[in-house]
Amino acid sequence: YCADHIPAIREKIVTWKNAVILKGYPGLYLCAVKSHRFNLSEQECLELGFDALVDFQPNPNDLPKRNNYVSKIIITYMNKLIDLLNMQKFVVKPPTYARFDYSKIVDAVAHKPVSLHKTFPCVFPNWDNTARKNQDAAIIQNNDAELYAQWLHNALWRVKDHPLEEQIVFVNAWNEWAEGCHLEPDLINGRKFIQATRDTLNRFDERSGQAIIGKENV
Repeated sequence: YCADHIPAIREKIVTWKNAVILKGYPGLYLCAVKSHRFNLSEQECLELGFDALVDFQPNPNDLPKRNNYVSKIIITYMNKLIDLLNMQKFVVKPPTYARFDYSKIVDAVAHKPVSLHKTFPCVFPNWDNTARKNQDAAIIQNNDAELYAQWLHNALWRVKDHPLEEQIVFVNAWNEWAEGCHLEPDLINGRKFIQATRDTLNRFDERSGQAIIGKENV
């Protein structure tokens, strides 16, 4: 994560890979995460010594227009006024958040061109980090497991031509409760998203081959 923020990363990768080989292992496979903080080109990243990239989601660069843009601006200026008048001890700042349409994100990511470099896609069932952030949180609510399944199928399709051991898709996440992002069963959706994951994998195996699912934040 934030590979370009690590000092002397090229030298560190060489050190890490050599150390693993000296311990008797065949090697070390390193992925760089493409997030909104990713400032290198894919080619530059691979030239540093990384073996592949992970197209992390949610990525603000792929988000559609906010659903509550006007209200967020109003609340943001209210909070600035509270700071300006030094009223923080007397007035609780109302939270600011951006709400996005999950279906539009699925559509946008599904239509992204396939990378020319080894890239592993990432999908998520929901996202809501208001538990972690009172200000500038993002809410991407989705209770439709079928929409998630469509996205997962597209992600599997993107890696189907990779060598078998590199047919990897990342799911964000198994149990990231602080960001409202989980496959683990809950009281509202039960096992729907786990079932959708299994059903999509089974259908894809029958039609197109195999794929490996990687779980982020296990």
